[in-house]
Amino acid sequence: MEELFNTWKLGAMLLDIIVGFGLPISMIMIIRKKYQIRFAVGIIGVGTYIIVNSLLCGIFDVLIYQLKLSDYLEGIPSAEAVFYGVFHGLIQFAGYYVVMRFFMRGYERKENALMFGVGLSFIDCFYYNAVGGFSNYITATEVGEWGRESYLGRFPEDQREMAESTLNQLLDLTVSDIVGSVIFMILEMVFMIAISILLFEATKRVGKKYLLPTIGAAIVAVNLIICFRSVERLSQVAYLVLIGVVAALTGFGAYIFYTADKEEIKGKGDFIKKK
Repeated sequence: MEELFNTWKLGAMLLDIIVGFGLPISMIMIIRKKYQIRFAVGIIGVGTYIIVNSLLCGIFDVLIYQLKLSDYLEGIPSAEAVFYGVFHGLIQFAGYYVVMRFFMRGYERKENALMFGVGLSFIDCFYYNAVGGFSNYITATEVGEWGRESYLGRFPEDQREMAESTLNQLLDLTVSDIVGSVIFMILEMVFMIAISILLFEATKRVGKKYLLPTIGAAIVAVNLIICFRSVERLSQVAYLVLIGVVAALTGFGAYIFYTADKEEIKGKGDFIKKK
């Protein structure tokens, strides 16, 4: 039987599952145990991502489609990338700011920003990498066991075309594509935690509102890079390098402000570690 998915590709899929599931869960447990942070902070982060990135950005995309602007943008890929990158970035920045400013009251210790940042990145890690990777792995092992035609023969005629299209997309995936998605997931988590720290400092510490323009610019920059990749104006290597540079610079800035923050404020939502 023809080997459609080799060992390296199956191994990359397993890596996707393990890191996608293990990284966010382990980060949550470590932060929870070390700093006595409420799980509620992570849930707020997850909810923020769903409302801002999925709902609000989705509504924006629908409005652009209804106004027929998307028809003009599709003919100019670079303009499309800039348009969606800038506006998605601004929507996300505004949404994250509002939540940190008004819905994180009572969570005054700086360590809360760590849990909030993991929450912001949780959906992408868990759904796209862990769940998506698991689905890909199951399909790959079934195709490897039964063969392409036997696998597709399990589907009713009206579903076969979609199943074949999905399988072809999976076959087109390379090991570097899968590993690249894992690297992006890690960089995204670093970036989300860094952004959360900087937003926390800007909204909850006196005299640091000057950080807001830099935070907004960083979020827009990441969205621009993602959008340019989506219209195939960036190679995978350039895409990951640029994301890595922004994540590293943002992370370095967040580290400086985080370590310099010596305020021992405790809010009503903070756990106080028992001595």
